[in-house]
Amino acid sequence: MAQNRIAEKEECQLHDIIHELSPLLWADANLRGQSIEFMLAHNVPKLHLNSKEIKQVVLNLARNGMEAMNEKGVLTLETRLVDDTVELCVRDTGPGIPRVKQEKLFEPFFTTKAKGTGLGLSMCLSIVERHNGTITVESEEGKGTTFKVAFQR
Repeated sequence: MAQNRIAEKEECQLHDIIHELSPLLWADANLRGQSIEFMLAHNVPKLHLNSKEIKQVVLNLARNGMEAMNEKGVLTLETRLVDDTVELCVRDTGPGIPRVKQEKLFEPFFTTKAKGTGLGLSMCLSIVERHNGTITVESEEGKGTTFKVAFQR
């Protein structure tokens, strides 16, 4: 995790990465009795990304969201263009994360799961930062959680 290697990046479409992962995400969701919504904006430009690393981020955020929800939960993956930024939002309809815990989410080894390692989100953070992006969380108890990853275009 502490690797600061230079990621090989190439021009690619974020939607292609999401589409490649969708069969895997649907399989996970079906096993849990959950559903997935894709809201992919039509005007999202190609980005300079390491697709393997971004797959890891999307998969981790999506699976975290699914694990947070019970049956009938809905996971939403949304992309949008906001000014010079491409945003990927991963939203769940789970119980939300208390504010006290939100501040620690990206710290290595901090976990809210019984069997979690606490490395998933810190790994996501380092990948996103290597892509000169940001990752933030918005959560309200009882209303779910949204992780927002923003990439400069």
